Amino acid sequence: MRVLPNGTLLDFFTGLGVTPAGSSIGYLKSTNKGASWSAPTFPIDIQSSGAVTPNSGEAVRDASILFSVAVDPMSGALYLVWQDTRFSTAKCSTPNGPFDIEEILFSQSNDNGATWSTPVKINKTPVNATKPCRQQAFIPAVAVAGNGTVVVTYYDFRYDTDSSDFEGTDYFALFCNTACTDPGKWGYEKRLTEASFNMLDAPNAGGHFLGDYMGLAATGPRTRTVHPVFGIATAPNVTAEFTRKITLP
Repeated sequence: MRVLPNGTLLDFFTGLGVTPAGSSIGYLKSTNKGASWSAPTFPIDIQSSGAVTPNSGEAVRDASILFSVAVDPMSGALYLVWQDTRFSTAKCSTPNGPFDIEEILFSQSNDNGATWSTPVKINKTPVNATKPCRQQAFIPAVAVAGNGTVVVTYYDFRYDTDSSDFEGTDYFALFCNTACTDPGKWGYEKRLTEASFNMLDAPNAGGHFLGDYMGLAATGPRTRTVHPVFGIATAPNVTAEFTRKITLP
C-alpha cells in the first residue's frame, strides 16, 4: 500500500494469469480513504524466470514475480523496480541448463499511476563475456530519500570466482537524483557487503533463500540518509540480517 501526497491510496499486488504476460504488477486505487476502490489496473508486465548460482546453476529463491514500489512524499512521483529478462541477450549456461540473465528494471509515474514510463534497465552489474551468469541481478528494493534521491538496492554475482563450492554474492545500492527514466542518470553505486558471501550457505527453501524482500527506508524529510536491511548467508543454512547507514552524496 502506498499513500500519495493528495491522500489517494494505491494497493499494489502481483497479478498471476490475468494478463497475456502471465505475471503483471497491478494496483487498486481509492480516493476516499478506502471506502471504495477502482477496478484493478496492470501497467507493468514481469518477464522473469529467476536467478541461479553462476557456477553450479542452483536455484535462488528470489521472489522473481515480486517487485518494490516507493512514492516521493513531496512530488507524488511513483517508482517501481523489479527483476526482468526482457533486455538480456546473453545466456547463463550452467550444468542445469541455460537461463536468461536477470536484470533490475525501473519505471516511474508522475500522474498518480495513470501512466508509466517505458521500463529501463538500471543495475550496474558489469558485463562478463567469460561468465555471463555473473551478470545476474536480483531482489531489488526502492526508496526515496528526504532530499528526493531515488535509491535502489540489489544483489549480484560480479565478484564470484570459479570455485564450485563458493558462489560469491554481494549487495549494492544505486542512486539517481534526476531524470531517472534515463538509465545513464543512475551513475553512482555503493557496495554494501564488506566481502562476498556464499549463496550456497543460504537455507534451501525451493532455492537458496535470503528473503522475498529486502528492507530500505529513508530517515525522514529533507535528510540525505537511508537504511537498508538485507540478508547475508553467514554459515551453512544460516541467513543473518544486516543494516548500515548510507549517507547520500
